[in-house]
Amino acid sequence: MERDLLVSALTLTLVQTANVLIDSPPGVRRDAMGMSMRVMCAVLNAVMDHPGLKALENRSEACE
Repeated sequence: MERDLLVSALTLTLVQTANVLIDSPPGVRRDAMGMSMRVMCAVLNAVMDHPGLKALENRSEACE
């Protein structure tokens, strides 16, 4: 459950950042947003691959 909320929040943040990035002119701000998106993607991948979070998810599914 917590993992799903975190993934949803990160995904929403990525979409919103991408929308702002598309509307921004080239420059420092756009570069910074692009870097932020790269960091968020790395965090999202780490969350999805983290064995401890997978174990928590499997445990919560077994309880339902």
